Amino acid sequence: MQSTREKVKLEFQMYSNFKEHAIEYVKQAVQEDDAGNYSKAFPLYMNALEYFRTHLKYEKNPKIKDAITQKCMEYLKRAEEIRTILLKNSME
Repeated sequence: MQSTREKVKLEFQMYSNFKEHAIEYVKQAVQEDDAGNYSKAFPLYMNALEYFRTHLKYEKNPKIKDAITQKCMEYLKRAEEIRTILLKNSME
């Protein structure tokens, strides 16, 4: 049986992992985006957004929460732009 301290430690590790995974996905997405690999960039942006969304559930600091939310809006906007490009290219 886990102690309260172990549970808190595990919860913190999970919380940190969501943010770390999101950041890694964003880095990869931007790299693919910059290279013009939109079909690779789009799912990476979407994965990042999922991880950030989960991270936000656990984030207690309102300033950090606002900053992450703002970045998520930027990533979502770019993902939507890429989706439009991909749809347009698939119709040609």
